[in-house]
Amino acid sequence: MSSPNPNYLKRKKYYRQYYLKNKEKILAYNRKSREKLTAEARKKRKEKIKYFESLELKEAPLLSRPMLANRFRCQKWFLIKYVPWKKRYSTKNDWEYWTEKKENKKICDFCLKDLYLNHKKEYRQSISDFNRRTVLRNYVARQTN
Repeated sequence: MSSPNPNYLKRKKYYRQYYLKNKEKILAYNRKSREKLTAEARKKRKEKIKYFESLELKEAPLLSRPMLANRFRCQKWFLIKYVPWKKRYSTKNDWEYWTEKKENKKICDFCLKDLYLNHKKEYRQSISDFNRRTVLRNYVARQTN
């Protein structure tokens, strides 16, 4: 095992001595900055609460609400989440995303997992893109743990 860098040891010793000398000042500074942060965080939280209280569902844009869709495989209704940073609905539930065919069909998470785990032949036939297969495989692996 190699010996530690002598400069590192000097710096470590210096910082340790500095800390021991100025311990009270450092702790007081940390305390003040923590109190300041919590005060700012409290203020931001109050502003957020006021903002959300001022909003009503009628005023919210339609896209920000979850979309109700009918699954094409099991014919049941489910909600598709809206992704604000992409400014659109989740593409995970679009069958068009997986197959790259222009079909306006929706598929739920359960059906995607079922397709991958129990219907391999149909999975290989319908999802031809290797990258999309990898994405679906990783998605199912994360969900089944």
